[in-house]
Amino acid sequence: GSASSPLVDGTLHREAGQGKVGGVSFLVDSVRADLRADSNRVTLLSLTAQVADGEVRASGAMTVAPLAFHDVDLILESVPVRLSDSLMGRLRGELLFQGALDSSVLSGRLRILEARYGEDFDIVGVVLRPSRPRQRRVKAADPFLKNMRLDVNIKSGPDLIVRNNIAQVVLSTDMDIQGTAATPVPLGTLKV
Repeated sequence: GSASSPLVDGTLHREAGQGKVGGVSFLVDSVRADLRADSNRVTLLSLTAQVADGEVRASGAMTVAPLAFHDVDLILESVPVRLSDSLMGRLRGELLFQGALDSSVLSGRLRILEARYGEDFDIVGVVLRPSRPRQRRVKAADPFLKNMRLDVNIKSGPDLIVRNNIAQVVLSTDMDIQGTAATPVPLGTLKV
């Protein structure tokens, strides 16, 4: 093929030890991937990786020119997530990604196995030393995220725990995340 229309044929098996992946707070270990390239299509036959004591599996395909993703399936088994130092949890579920850079869909179901929020609230500091809210510079959303439509259901049992100096609360949720990856819209219930 040419640089503008590459043609690749063959297979690749890759194994890697422990490492960091951008955007993931935990070490990724025991990565195994099998790919097959056939002309303009690359198929991820299988990918497995340990994330802390959880597991991620993936499969799917993509075309190179034009770049598009076909049935990229991601399965999470007890995968830890950390949204901040105070908010950590564990997820199980399946996500499906399809589309191109200018129009894609992320859909699926996630189950929150557990989540904990434990940051204390400084009441005295807020009341006695009020400050003006800091102005934040709003970054323009990545076009890829703006064009990624969401259709994800998130459920939990009574496994969402808020424990700090203000409250000790157990929560559960059943929520649909719609909108786009740049501007997600949660719809559903949060029970106390």
